[in-house]
Amino acid sequence: MPYMFMVFDYSLKRGAKAAKLFDRQGEIAVVYDMNENHAFHFDLFDDLNLKKLETGNLYGHMISDSCTEDEAINESIDCIKDQYLRKVFHAIPEITLKKKERFYREAWKLTVSCHGKEYEKFAYKDKFQQENEHISGPKVRLDLL
Repeated sequence: MPYMFMVFDYSLKRGAKAAKLFDRQGEIAVVYDMNENHAFHFDLFDDLNLKKLETGNLYGHMISDSCTEDEAINESIDCIKDQYLRKVFHAIPEITLKKKERFYREAWKLTVSCHGKEYEKFAYKDKFQQENEHISGPKVRLDLL
């Protein structure tokens, strides 16, 4: 399953030059699911625990992206502005992309039948979301500079 890890710099200027005490800047990270097209917060204090593997040693195939990298970046910026930083600062800061890294998660593809309809679901082989308590959680920690 394709994912992209992105780190963004944010900067919030709050008016007059004398009020620099209230200006904020820092970093925030998101992990974007390139298959389901959604972003979720990733705590910069945690480690992604990525491992490099030879794709020839894996059984199965890679699932292609459902969106482009530019769409993922733009949707991540919108998510950061609307869901995270606006709740913390009650304003919308300037956001710039600092770093991006593609990675894949190994999963089993399942077909689930319910009430006469079939749904495609994935069961991941890793514990990526269970190990990180802050992924998509209510507490968003920011790295303030």
